[in-house]
Parts: sequence; structure tokens; C-alpha cells
Amino acid sequence: MVGCSSHRMLRSGVSAFIAALQVLAIASMGTGVHAADSSRSMYDLEKSVKEPKPSKSLAPIRKQTQKNPTPLDRERWKKPVPLQNGIKLDKPQAIPPPKPVDSNLPKVELPVTQDTAGAGPVVVGRVVYRGTLPPPTQMEVTRDVEVCGPVVNIVPLSVDPVSHGVRNAIVHIGVRQEITDDVPLQVSVVKNQQCAFYPRVAALRTGAQTEISNDDPLMHNTNMTINSRTVLNVALVAGGNPIRKPLKKEGLYLIKCNVHKFMEAYRYVFDDPFFDQTNETGQFRIVGLPPGFHAVSVWHETLGVLHKEIQVPVRGTVTLEFEFK
Repeated sequence: MVGCSSHRMLRSGVSAFIAALQVLAIASMGTGVHAADSSRSMYDLEKSVKEPKPSKSLAPIRKQTQKNPTPLDRERWKKPVPLQNGIKLDKPQAIPPPKPVDSNLPKVELPVTQDTAGAGPVVVGRVVYRGTLPPPTQMEVTRDVEVCGPVVNIVPLSVDPVSHGVRNAIVHIGVRQEITDDVPLQVSVVKNQQCAFYPRVAALRTGAQTEISNDDPLMHNTNMTINSRTVLNVALVAGGNPIRKPLKKEGLYLIKCNVHKFMEAYRYVFDDPFFDQTNETGQFRIVGLPPGFHAVSVWHETLGVLHKEIQVPVRGTVTLEFEFK
């Protein structure tokens, strides 16, 4: 009996021990603590149960406080303006309208300045006069009054009132090299008409023919000289045939009439083609120059001579202005 009782007591103790183990296992599963962590304090167990593990933080969501932003908000939310070389890059400002042009100012139009195909650089410009215009020279006629009139008005200086340009000035650009071209030489005309030479001034190449004719119903005697040396001295009767004479030497030729002393004209002759005669507004244009430094001269029968030195590029346009005072 004693043995049976001992056996029951042992089995009862084992059952109680197993039940205790089951309770401990269930408690460990509920708190996330394994049996191996039984050495941790009850404070740690309670803390692990009450404070869950922190989750990943989410970016805070901006709460829209106002549906339509004010102009102040828009200005504050603008991105900063970048800088470039220390200069603030901003939207371009509107260009103010140009000031109205004074209609009283003279309108001056220079010649066309684009390059001529195959002709190289171009030199353009104007010859002007800023001084007071002298009055015409009056000369009394003592012979052939019925054709020439009693008095002749000579106006050698012609100036445009708007541009101040000088007419019949000869512009020449000297070139220190031999020039060969196939341009045909033009004939220079000298007409005795109404007791005057027409045209009064002209420029031409050496070797060009000068054709002298008489349109008046009276006799003229044309005398051409260069450096006080006579080149041509011929009497032209009324209705006679024209006479041609080549001018072979470079320089300034003076033309006079031995019968009518007030008749006078000029022909400027050059060895190269780099010259021009100004028009009624003082404009000139010279093309085909070789590049480099060149001397430019301007001659006028009463105003004298002006000089300049220019550098001519390989291509492009050089603009000049000569001013007589």
C-alpha cells in the first residue's frame, strides 16, 4: 500500500511539473520571450510588452493651409535667380522705343558699301565743305558778246546745301606697284559750248583719248598744258570736226581758250584706275585696291588738296570723310 501511495505521489508531482512547464511556455510565447531568456527581469519583460518596436517614420505631409496662394507667397516660393559672372540673370526688360528723329537734320546716304564680286576691298566716302560759300566770280566779256553774253558768272565751287558735299573733287589712292588690267580706256570729252568747257573737271587714265569739239557758232582756240608745258594748241572753227589727242603723261592738265580768256577747265590723269570724281553730294567710291597702307589725296580746283593714309583690308569696306573749311 505504501508503494502504491508513493507511486501515485510521484506521478502527481510529474504531472504538476509538466503543467508548470506548459504554463511557462505559454507565457513566453505571449510576451515574445523564449525560455532561454528567463534570466531577464520582470521589468524588462513588462517594458517589452508595453512599448512596441518603433516603425519606419514616414515623411511629414505638408498640410495645405490655403487653396489660392497670395502674390506674396508666389514671390517667396520663387527659385533663386542664378548668377553668371556676377551678373543677375533675369528676364530681359522691354527696350524703350527710339526717340523720334529730328526732321530738320540733313539726311546723308553714303554709297552702297557691299564688296564687288572679285574686286577686293572697297573705299567709299564723302568730301564736304563747312565754310562760307564764296560768291560767283563775274567776268566781263569783250569779244563775241552776241554768243557769250556781256558778263560770265563762274562758279567753280559747287556744294550741296543738305549734305555739304563738294562736287567735282578728284579722289585718288596711290598704289606703289605696277597695275595691269584689261579695262578699255574711255574717251574724255572736252566741249566748247556757250563759251565754256563741258565738263569743267574730269579724271582719266594715261593714254586715254581726249576728244575736243566746238558747238558754238564762232571760233575757239583750245590750249592744253601740263606743268606749264603745251600739250595741245588747236583752233576749232564753227562746225569743224572733233580733234582727238591722247594724254600720255600723268598729272594735272589745264585747258584754256586763247580767244576767250575766261574759259577754263581741268583734266586729271592717273597711271592707275584707283580714282573717282565726287558727284553732286560729294560721294566717291573706289574698288579693287590691293590690301595694305595707301595714301589718299583729294584735289579741288579752288579748295586745294587734302591727304590721308589708310589701311585697306583684304576684304571689307573702308569709309572716309574729307573736310574742307
